[in-house]
Amino acid sequence: MRMSFPIVNDLFVFDSIPDSEDYSIHTDTTNCLRKAQVDDAAQGSHENIEVQDYIGAYFEESLFPRLRELAEMPDADTDTMFDVANYLYWANISGLDLKFELSEIELSQIYATCNRKVWYKYQASSEQVPLVTYELMQQFYEFTRVMQGEPWQEQPYFTKYFEGTSFPKFVFYSSHAEYVYPTLRAFGLSLMTEAPPASAIFLEYYSIDDLDRVRLLFKFDMESEQQPLTLSDLALTEF
Repeated sequence: MRMSFPIVNDLFVFDSIPDSEDYSIHTDTTNCLRKAQVDDAAQGSHENIEVQDYIGAYFEESLFPRLRELAEMPDADTDTMFDVANYLYWANISGLDLKFELSEIELSQIYATCNRKVWYKYQASSEQVPLVTYELMQQFYEFTRVMQGEPWQEQPYFTKYFEGTSFPKFVFYSSHAEYVYPTLRAFGLSLMTEAPPASAIFLEYYSIDDLDRVRLLFKFDMESEQQPLTLSDLALTEF
């Protein structure tokens, strides 16, 4: 069943549907069986097992002995120490106080532990990106057609999620940071690391000198002062 938030005013229309039906920015293993199959195959592949063993051995030599000492967890196994590192990562970016100090080198290694899954989450299969981004990219394609004069009411993917009475000038999509990476991949771009929390993609349709253009921008850092990086700026006909 479709769920909508009340309309607060004429400028902002709040609309959402349950995650189980949202294939725009919430496609995951719970609502897409094929994604679950692809992810399981990638995670259980011989290549990934070898990579994860290598990564685990590296951090067991360079970082985890120190973290076991700081966390007073001398008997913790490797998987548990990755969980500890993940907690310390979130504690650091959230500004939480810890009872011990971490050096800059230790922090950089903790951040690195959070990127050990990038390959099998996003690059192990050619299906991983389209499974997650198909409906979102279809909406962007529909926006292009609207800019070229087609009625927005006839765009099936956009109207599936939008209940307004006029085409908006601004559309805001809110999801987890893990959807940023595959979206960039869908545009033919890649990151070496996970997209950080509060990172954002901006797709701007605009006109200059009577020419319609599309600009793709990416804000990597969660600090609001950082200016978004322009990744591409194309004529609408080339987008």
